[in-house]
Amino acid sequence: PDNSGEDPDNPDNPDNPDNPDNPDNPDNPDKPDNPDKPDPGTVTFLETFETSAKPSYNLESYQGVAAQWSTDSYLQKNDNVYDGEYSARTNKTGKGILEMTTDKPNGADVVSFYAKRYSKDDEATFDIYVSNDRGVTWTKKATVPVTATEYTLHTADVKVPANVRIKLVQTAGCRVMLDNIGISDYTPTGIDKAGYDYTYPDAPVEYFNLQGIRVANPRQGEVYIRRVGNIVGKIVF
Repeated sequence: PDNSGEDPDNPDNPDNPDNPDNPDNPDNPDKPDNPDKPDPGTVTFLETFETSAKPSYNLESYQGVAAQWSTDSYLQKNDNVYDGEYSARTNKTGKGILEMTTDKPNGADVVSFYAKRYSKDDEATFDIYVSNDRGVTWTKKATVPVTATEYTLHTADVKVPANVRIKLVQTAGCRVMLDNIGISDYTPTGIDKAGYDYTYPDAPVEYFNLQGIRVANPRQGEVYIRRVGNIVGKIVF
């Protein structure tokens, strides 16, 4: 007989602290005080899905609170939400998608969302992608597992400046409930590489020395402050 739920030393017992799904296991990425779990920071973009229903699993355009999306998720009023009246539910194939089709300004530092497995469906995995060119190309930034059966905050460091879109692609599992997708603004840290593209559409690039004096002809190897639109950061030219 399966005594995993009774024997406290059995590694399959969910109360065993060595069980990777136990929230008190320090290696569990969903442990609230796990130092490896990114802080969601100050969320300036919050998609709550509190606009309208999408009662099908067809891939369709959906106008959310914070952005326009392309998704095959099912959205309808229900009691199985984290907050409000609406939440998104991915389908049984384990291949769900939520893709922004409009830009968020000011970049993205951390992507966060609340999620849980639907009923007793399998554990799931989501890849987090970002795009700086209006969805023409996408770069994978993180893989996030969803293992809990209660809503849990999941976060991923993406650190992308300029106008940005995000895409959540489910790669494993079954139905998952998603709610309150948040994005914090990009915050430059340290000296950024000169080759990184900060360009906003039609925004001029300006260079300043460390005393704040504008530099018309920056020299290779020197440290400057670069401003593109409202994105400012130190770079080595």
